[in-house]
Amino acid sequence: RALNEALRVQALRTGAAWIDYWNALADADGGIRREFAGEGVEPNEAGYDAMIAAIEPALRARRL
Repeated sequence: RALNEALRVQALRTGAAWIDYWNALADADGGIRREFAGEGVEPNEAGYDAMIAAIEPALRARRL
């Protein structure tokens, strides 16, 4: 959580776009939800689908 917040703040400071995958992937304990990473670390196909859903609005807004 702290790393995610630090990255968000850094993006704001530098004017970079910020896509928050945390809210799309995290469980109540702060880890990646089981359905998004079978082994608990790397996203699986469902995890990447959740990431796509998180980034699509920003890409569409920028017509990318």
